Amino acid sequence: DFYARYAGEELLEFSTVGEENAGRGPILVVLDGSGSMKGERNIWARAVAMCLLHIARLEKRDYGCIEFSGGGQLAEWMFRSNIAMDAEAVVDMASHLFSGGTTPIIGVARAAQVMKEAPPFRKADVVMVGDGEASFGPEDERLRSQLQELGVRLFGLGIGGSFRYLKSYCEYVVDVHDFQLTDPGTATAELATHIT
Repeated sequence: DFYARYAGEELLEFSTVGEENAGRGPILVVLDGSGSMKGERNIWARAVAMCLLHIARLEKRDYGCIEFSGGGQLAEWMFRSNIAMDAEAVVDMASHLFSGGTTPIIGVARAAQVMKEAPPFRKADVVMVGDGEASFGPEDERLRSQLQELGVRLFGLGIGGSFRYLKSYCEYVVDVHDFQLTDPGTATAELATHIT
């Protein structure tokens, strides 16, 4: 039967054009909690953080959110994929804002520390969310190089501002206003492909 169908070109055949294995590791969000993020910018930032948490839960991925501001201010929320979410922690993450100065390197450094200390987060993708209104210095460059050497993928979601810091740090940056909610545009599709 096989040979008869082969000779008659009746076999179901297909060929693959190419494959790309995308990592589905944990997501660590580094969130700008500075004063310049007040108002609409903070609403967008929290919405993005909540959406990424939702994606992580759907894809059974661990998720962490680290908010930074100036003066060493840090807050963090960790949600393991195999543990029920704490509703109070979700509400706290969605409503928190330091509204202080801007020192993004402390947020990125904390993300790097979490990846070292917590084995489930070792292969995390880092998504930086904010306006990028900060200067990029030698310490930032060293930390970025260390993360890249470890294979960490760095993505940026810009909300208002110049995105100067995000563009210096991340391999891919998209303006949140480029997102199209009803018909995914290029920005939406590319970011979704990169993160998921």
